[in-house]
Amino acid sequence: MKNLVLSLCVLSVFAGEAQKSPVLFTVDGREQVTAEEFTAVFNKNREIGEQIDPKTPEEYLQLYIDFKLKVREAKDSAMHLRESFIRELQGYRAQLAKPYLTDQMSEEALVKEAFERMQEDVKASHVMIYVEDFKNPADTANAWNEISDAYEQVRSGRMSFEEAAQVLSDDSYSAKKKGSLGWFNVFGMVYEFESAVYGLEVEEISKVFKTPFGYHFARLDAKRPARGKATVAHLMLMLPEDAEPSVQAETERKIKEIHGMLTSGTLSFGNAVLQFSEDKTTKGRGGLLPEFGLNDMVGSFEDAAFALQDSGAISAPVRTPYGWHIIQLVGKKPLRTFSEMETELRGKIKRDVRAEVSQDRFIESLAKEYDWQLDERTLKRVTKELDGSVGASWSPSEKQLEDARVIARYADSSVTIGDLMGYIGEGRSNFSSSSSMRFILEMYLEMYAEKCLLAYEDAQLENKYPEFRLLMNEYRDGILLFDLTDQRIWSRSMSDSLGLFTHFEANKEDYRWDIRHRYTIYDCASKRIAKKVRKKVLKGTADSLLLAKYNKKSILNLQIERKTEENAAAAVADLMALETGPITEVNGRYQFIHVTEVLPAGYKELEEVKGLVAADYQKLLETEWVKRLRSAYPVVIDQEVRDAVILELSH
Repeated sequence: MKNLVLSLCVLSVFAGEAQKSPVLFTVDGREQVTAEEFTAVFNKNREIGEQIDPKTPEEYLQLYIDFKLKVREAKDSAMHLRESFIRELQGYRAQLAKPYLTDQMSEEALVKEAFERMQEDVKASHVMIYVEDFKNPADTANAWNEISDAYEQVRSGRMSFEEAAQVLSDDSYSAKKKGSLGWFNVFGMVYEFESAVYGLEVEEISKVFKTPFGYHFARLDAKRPARGKATVAHLMLMLPEDAEPSVQAETERKIKEIHGMLTSGTLSFGNAVLQFSEDKTTKGRGGLLPEFGLNDMVGSFEDAAFALQDSGAISAPVRTPYGWHIIQLVGKKPLRTFSEMETELRGKIKRDVRAEVSQDRFIESLAKEYDWQLDERTLKRVTKELDGSVGASWSPSEKQLEDARVIARYADSSVTIGDLMGYIGEGRSNFSSSSSMRFILEMYLEMYAEKCLLAYEDAQLENKYPEFRLLMNEYRDGILLFDLTDQRIWSRSMSDSLGLFTHFEANKEDYRWDIRHRYTIYDCASKRIAKKVRKKVLKGTADSLLLAKYNKKSILNLQIERKTEENAAAAVADLMALETGPITEVNGRYQFIHVTEVLPAGYKELEEVKGLVAADYQKLLETEWVKRLRSAYPVVIDQEVRDAVILELSH
């Protein structure tokens, strides 16, 4: 019965507020938080929260109240009026507004096109001439002439494509590789480049095309069926590229010995990983790596992994910039179907530049929506008055800038001759020596119309799109909270050395060492070797001498690892200093432990745990801060709205 009543409340609360969401709670009588805002934020963070730190709607409500209390204090401190804050928020808003200021009607075609292209990986090379500012005719013309000349030299055979890329291209990265950009798939390059390459046959060279970076021409070098995704495990020996030659030779010899044992069947891949892999993040799970696809891994690793055909197959040793690897294929996954990928593709397209390809159509729709009306009579009159030509030295007169005659109207706004003249004056440096005023007026009026309509639409976004308004609220509050938290918590916890020390001294029991053991693990290929090594260890033979003696024939005969461990396992904890444990078999090898020192329990020094103490001190400051805010700013919750929201979110 209670649920039925609450369900009716949900309907009455939200249905009765179709135009305006009800207020869920207020902060200090000034800050109102609506049910719509809280619900949107909760749902947006629900999936992440369930994975990291699950919260019920009621628990999340209390956290959101704390969040809004901090934002209120930031506003009372006038942080939202700071120039740095305003500039940062404006930057975020400009980025967030972009998807709303483009045409979304062609989305269906773009989704299908992306899926079709996704079926093939392509490898391409290019020559590029950089354009700093496409709005500057001089920059654009110079770049066009350069790329046209380079294209003609390649097309006529006077210069090879590779030579042009090395000598003429402004892309220094690909120029070093004769213009090659390697393999990529859809969304791997800017849309204009992708479209140019996917429209070619192998070895065909495109015509000159434009991207946000400049002018290009490209060659399709190869194509293949898309690789899809692969899951592999690997055994890794760390080896930086600048390692000493002796270390490189030793590591290569070791990886080859391990590979020989794997291929001969004397060692399983799982045991090999446990015994020898130096990738600590994957060692505990048999070397298993997350699923990956094209360009997710370095090229040599990726090529070796995808070259494996059958599950369980093992690669030859593979060198990467990080070391040596042996790869075992776990499985491959082909591309998903269109229905499986459609939602994901739509999301990517909305965030991609291809969503802007129909900008002209979008401007036309805005002109219709806001009833853009051009006064043809005024335009003709002004054209006649200003008949003649202008050059780069021309600028509008004071009288022209003050001309209040209306040349166009839209929505609740208008464009005067003075507005248009001011806009033309800003771009006069782009005029040629013989630009006619009629041409200037028509060109700049079209450009100014686009500017006005986009600016007007931009100003309406918060009113037209509730999700945009809520997103801007999130960004505004998030920036404020970050800056204030830095002042109140993060910077203070690091700079307040006295407070940090006082907290440490008051809570020293939280920062204690238990008994620690420093010990060495001797890991041997056979029991016979282990017995010999153990005898030498008991006599005090240095580890370096042991390695030199027993690894002459195989670098795998003896592995030595030193550790300092708190709360060590019984096999270590039962030993006293300078005692040696028995030989035990572990994953087909033989180990024993030698304890070099037992460190007694005691208090840790502040420098040993400064990071941990700082984190605990931050939690204390946070608790005290929220307590003070709860006292300073009254929070009033509408219980009826609260019950309705909690019920809705709980379901």
